[in-house]
Amino acid sequence: LDLGMNMFEENRKVGLGRFLTRDDLAKMENRTLAAVFAGMTGVNMASGHAGRSWIASARVAFRKQILDSIDIGAGAKQACYANVYLDNLLVYSGREREPLFNINTFSPQQIEAIEYYAGPSSTPTQFNILNATCGVVVIRTRR
Repeated sequence: LDLGMNMFEENRKVGLGRFLTRDDLAKMENRTLAAVFAGMTGVNMASGHAGRSWIASARVAFRKQILDSIDIGAGAKQACYANVYLDNLLVYSGREREPLFNINTFSPQQIEAIEYYAGPSSTPTQFNILNATCGVVVIRTRR
């Protein structure tokens, strides 16, 4: 296993988040990644135009991002959007006018594993930055 998958397995053993493995994802390869996330307990999806989808938290009162004009044009609404890590690199952190991460950029076939944490109390320290109040998504791509 590579370092990312070792981290995935360690986090899964603790059991505080939601986890999908390659085997889980293989059963859903005919779906969009948004549909995969929508089937996970505790995950809220926000959808826009042209197949764009973003992961939003039920914790709307905590933090509302000031959206990027392109995301507004794509149909994004004010919400509490989850931070997104792609192969351990933070690609969305909720900064003002930062472009949202369209979860449908990838298909289930391209993903090795997924982790989702609903809030700071369940998020592992390596992903628990200051603005992680809306949840954290960790996507590990296939090698």
